[in-house]
Amino acid sequence: MALDFTPSRPGQNNGSGDPKALFMQVYSGEVLAAFDEVNVMMGRHNVRTIKNGSSAKFPVVGKATAKYMKAGDRLTGSPIQTSQRVITIDDLLVSDVMIYDLDAAMAEYDVRSQFTKQQGASISNEFDRHVFQMGLLSARDTAITAGFTGGGTKEITYDRTTPAKERGLALGEAIFAAAEQMDNSDIPETSRSFYVRPSEYYALVQSLELINNLYGGKGAVAEGEIIRVAGFEIVKTNHLPNTVVKAGTTAAGTDDKYAGDFSNTLGLAMHPQAVGTCKLLDIGTEISRSNEGQGWLTVCKMAVGHGALFTPAAIEVAAVKAAPPAKAASK
Repeated sequence: MALDFTPSRPGQNNGSGDPKALFMQVYSGEVLAAFDEVNVMMGRHNVRTIKNGSSAKFPVVGKATAKYMKAGDRLTGSPIQTSQRVITIDDLLVSDVMIYDLDAAMAEYDVRSQFTKQQGASISNEFDRHVFQMGLLSARDTAITAGFTGGGTKEITYDRTTPAKERGLALGEAIFAAAEQMDNSDIPETSRSFYVRPSEYYALVQSLELINNLYGGKGAVAEGEIIRVAGFEIVKTNHLPNTVVKAGTTAAGTDDKYAGDFSNTLGLAMHPQAVGTCKLLDIGTEISRSNEGQGWLTVCKMAVGHGALFTPAAIEVAAVKAAPPAKAASK
């Protein structure tokens, strides 16, 4: 039985119409490819690479205790609570593109290199989004080691119609509250990050108190950046979820373990130990010739899985709308 291919047609305008519409007789300009989105989580959480198998065990170790000893006392040992989490590999994450020979020959730029670059970016971005979803789910999870509580969610009154400065101050207060909670849970102060979308990031920038050097702030309005608040590195990203990821959808991932309602999420305070990734196959590309399709099939792929680890190391910041003012009683 013949296999029907669905080739990508770089000569078509937005995927429809004349397949040669975008091809010029003479090359006269630069290629305008989609800008790469920035992956921020690859080096900011716990990643373990395995050579084979379908999962990896991540130990979770509790605290030791100390006591005074009197002469004649016998030391019998004090238990340390331990547990583990098993992170399984998801189904193979792929991006596949079929490039028709005639289209590639007529194009005035290297079609394969441009398409392959965007395929790699799509895999990297999906990796990022799933780590963020798991970070938020980790914050909502219950602790799995005795003596600890989960990170939880800090809810703040937040309305995007209010001035940016006010929104930034509300976020700043939530960041300080998250820092205090992590301190109380003995989460290391190093490597803490707070992840926000661009709208919340620039609200923080416009709250001058947060970047005022007199108060220990770091950032600059002129550059439109804020570097650190309450010890957290402030990281801007487009990959923090802001919708409901329903079970059974492609975005939910294997076994729906990344599904959740993230529609009120504003930010994520996280230490690298909150989330773990088991990596079986790093990102890679395969290119094969298809005589039936008279073109080249390019496949970019990755085999990973993500899971919650030390839950107190992740704290979500979520929005609640202010209650409308009560109506005055009629006389």
